[in-house]
Amino acid sequence: MAAGILGGALVPHPPILLEAIGGTESKKLAKTQAAMQTVAHWLQALDADVVIIISPHGPVQEGTITALPGTKASGDFAAFRRPDVRVDMALDVALLEEIRDQADALGIRVLPTETYRQRIDHGVTVPILSLGRDTVVPPLVVLGYPALDPRSLDRLGQAITRATHRLGRRGVTIASGDLSHRLSPGAPAGYHPDAHEFDDAVMSAFRGGDVDALWHLPDEMVRRAGECGHAPLLVALAAVEAMDRPSIAVSHAYQAPFGVGYGVATITTPGCLGALDPAGYARYALRHYLHEGEPAPVPTFPKSPLCRPGACFVSLYHGDTLRGCIGTVEPTGDSLAADIARNAAAAAKRDPRFPPVTPDELPALSISVDVLGPREPTTLESLDPARYGILVQSGAKKGVLLPDIPGICSAEEQLRVACRKADLDARFEDVELFRFEVTRHVSA
Repeated sequence: MAAGILGGALVPHPPILLEAIGGTESKKLAKTQAAMQTVAHWLQALDADVVIIISPHGPVQEGTITALPGTKASGDFAAFRRPDVRVDMALDVALLEEIRDQADALGIRVLPTETYRQRIDHGVTVPILSLGRDTVVPPLVVLGYPALDPRSLDRLGQAITRATHRLGRRGVTIASGDLSHRLSPGAPAGYHPDAHEFDDAVMSAFRGGDVDALWHLPDEMVRRAGECGHAPLLVALAAVEAMDRPSIAVSHAYQAPFGVGYGVATITTPGCLGALDPAGYARYALRHYLHEGEPAPVPTFPKSPLCRPGACFVSLYHGDTLRGCIGTVEPTGDSLAADIARNAAAAAKRDPRFPPVTPDELPALSISVDVLGPREPTTLESLDPARYGILVQSGAKKGVLLPDIPGICSAEEQLRVACRKADLDARFEDVELFRFEVTRHVSA
């Protein structure tokens, strides 16, 4: 894979995200935790050899971007009464020096400082641990908060990209940052009734694929959010955009149970399409179809699950309301990606229960992709509607019902609904019954 920046990510950094710190309260962030695992798989699929992480909580010097010096570092959670929870990190000192030189040429000062080593912040340690201890995180370049104007943030991103090219690195930028800190009474930065508008704008930009809008958010909107992620995010985006190619934006999760917004999103260069998860690819494919009127390109990553045949269902939601769902129980194309693209387009335009989806709806839509495992003959007694989907068949009539559907709490009800969909006798006579498991992927 060519050198340069392969993608960027927005990730949150609340210590409560880690079960070792938050205990049972961490369960309130289950969707965010799952999204971080999606990012971990994305990072592994990209096969990056360096991660440039921009944190808002490192030491701040006016007019300067602080950086973590040396070849290795470690941090712990002693400030959160868990000194035993720690992170050991390898650092790419050569790339940091090159970023420093490239930034200096563009009028930006990057300063490695021992002050950073004395207190490696949770803006670094939480994202690294949240990616999972089984994730092999490549060496890091750690930058502090970029308190710069938008033009300078763009130049810093360009410097990062130029440095990776010059040294032949394959890099990923990670913007460590929480969104609004003012979403509810008692929130860390106080409450503002309009603070949610910033979070809505950020996540809508990723859902709709218009991340350029993040450069043009009103100053007042950003100020009243009391956020810490906007500037790091712009640097991460600028580094990807400096590759001078259209990029693929995907939203993975958004939660705000404690008055602070936690968003997880990625932006990927087109050459790395195969690094997307099935729901991320479905979002890309749906956007491409609605805007271009033709099927999306399919990835060519030989190791990507998207490149192997697979059956799937694609479901579109507006909030909690279903907006379209189409799928098949057998692969219909040469790859899972081809089936996802076909079913996403069909769910948007050809589900007879709903009017066609329009491009304007994209920023409000969430998407789930259920990838079907092999089906097996079964009996009513062996069904579990929370775990298994079912297929009922009699002659040419077939009915399919996915697992874990709200309101379907018993095997009898699951079978009854599946038979109704197939226009089969509710007494289930002469009906063949099969079950299958699914792996569900979500782009929220």
